[in-house]
Amino acid sequence: MSRIDDGLLGVLIEGCLGATLTPVPPVRLGIVVLGVTVDVGRGIPADLCALFLDLLVDRLKFVANRGCSRGRGENCHVMGFADPASQPRITDLSGIDPIDFKIQNTQFLQSDAEYEQTGAEQFDVLRHRIWVTRNGDVQRVLDEFPRDAPLYEQCAGWIHAIAGKHFFPDANHRTALVLLRELLRQNDFSPGRWPASVSRETVLRSHRVRRQLPPVRLDTLYRHDRLFLVWLLYFRIVLRNPAR
Repeated sequence: MSRIDDGLLGVLIEGCLGATLTPVPPVRLGIVVLGVTVDVGRGIPADLCALFLDLLVDRLKFVANRGCSRGRGENCHVMGFADPASQPRITDLSGIDPIDFKIQNTQFLQSDAEYEQTGAEQFDVLRHRIWVTRNGDVQRVLDEFPRDAPLYEQCAGWIHAIAGKHFFPDANHRTALVLLRELLRQNDFSPGRWPASVSRETVLRSHRVRRQLPPVRLDTLYRHDRLFLVWLLYFRIVLRNPAR
């Protein structure tokens, strides 16, 4: 497991603050921090920079917790870290399968005028494109889901995987969000109401960021990049108290 050294952390902090760096850092830095890889480029929005630094602290605590639970570290209780086994997370995905993805996306096609539909792609063509998506490809979203990650990371990774890979002609974000809410309920969480304005703004930002990044592939569904950070910020807003 790699660690970020002080020099690279300084570059990240200064880059986020917009300071002039000597030498100028690479356009993109692949950073591995306690097992979390984040692809960070220059000009990243300030709120995502703040969130990234916050994420570092969270991961430090998470790894420290894991060490405490395995009997390592003499000051676990002094640090005030909770047992990681008690932290809420999604562990059961058995209630959702690839067909549910296609059914939900088809429902958006049938009922939503916003679904991308041009003269060249009528309803039957779009429906066919939804249903010829390989079940095995969608199944990888479920198989590779990070069951041991904190809840915020799980949720952000889920949206990254589905909306980032863009399995369907349109409504990938909405499909991912609807299925995530169902997944939360199946794991005994009460997701509550997610503000529509915040959701719309986040989806728009997600579209913009996605276009700026290398395509999400089946082997990078849960990559931690700027798109992941966009959704991590969203879920830290809407899941402040993920009651079970």
